Amino acid sequence: MIPTLSHVYFTGDPQEFDNFMYYISDALHEIKFESQKLAINWIARHFRFPDGENSMERSAFSFQWWIGLLKKNARAQGLPISHAVSVKDKYAIPELSSSQAFMGHLQESFGTGNALENMREAMYALSQGEQEIQRFNTQFNALVYGVDLTETERCKVYEDALNVELLSIAIKHTAWREAKTLDDKQDLAKSASFIKQKLDVIQARVDAENLKSGGQEDQEGIVLEPANFSPVNL
Repeated sequence: MIPTLSHVYFTGDPQEFDNFMYYISDALHEIKFESQKLAINWIARHFRFPDGENSMERSAFSFQWWIGLLKKNARAQGLPISHAVSVKDKYAIPELSSSQAFMGHLQESFGTGNALENMREAMYALSQGEQEIQRFNTQFNALVYGVDLTETERCKVYEDALNVELLSIAIKHTAWREAKTLDDKQDLAKSASFIKQKLDVIQARVDAENLKSGGQEDQEGIVLEPANFSPVNL
C-alpha cells in the first residue's frame, strides 16, 4: 500500500481545499498506481484531521462525504441497504470512474464559496429523531467541527438537536447541567440513552402486568345469571 502524504489532510474546510488539491494533484503525477481505483482510495485516505485522527465518534466532514459517495455507488448497483459499504466494492458511478473524475467531483463539492455555508446549514438542520445515539454523535461531529463555533455554542447546537425525551432524561438523571464540553455532553447522552432503554423495559413489564391483572379482574367480575327455562308441554 502506498503511504499517505503525512503533511496533507482535508477535513472538509474550504480554507484547506486549494492546498489539498495542489499537493494531491502533484503527487498523482509522480506516483504510479496500478489502477484508478487504488488512486481514488489513496486520495480518500487523506480525508482526516491534521493529526490523522478519524474515529467512530469523530470523523472529518470530508470522510463522511466519502462514505456518502460509497453509499451512492452501492445503491447504483442495487446492493441492499444492509450492505456495509467498502472500498472493496466495484466502483460503478461516474464520480468514481477515474482519479480525474473523482478530483473533479471534489472540486464541485468543496471548491465553491458556498461549501462552508452548506456545512453550517446541514449542522443546524440535523436532528436525532429516533436515531441511535452513537450514530447520531458521529454525524453531528462530522459537521460541527467543520464550523467555527465556541465550545459553548457546540453544546447548545447539540442540545437542540437531541431527541427531546432523551434530553429530558439526561437533565433529570445525569450531571448534564454541570457538563461544559461537547465530549462530556455526548458521554452523558449515551448514559441517558442507556437509562431510557432500561426505563422502556421496566415500563413494558408494568404494562404487561397491568394487562394481565386487568384480564383476571374482568374474569372475576363476570357473574353467570341462571338461565330461564320454560316448561315444554309434550
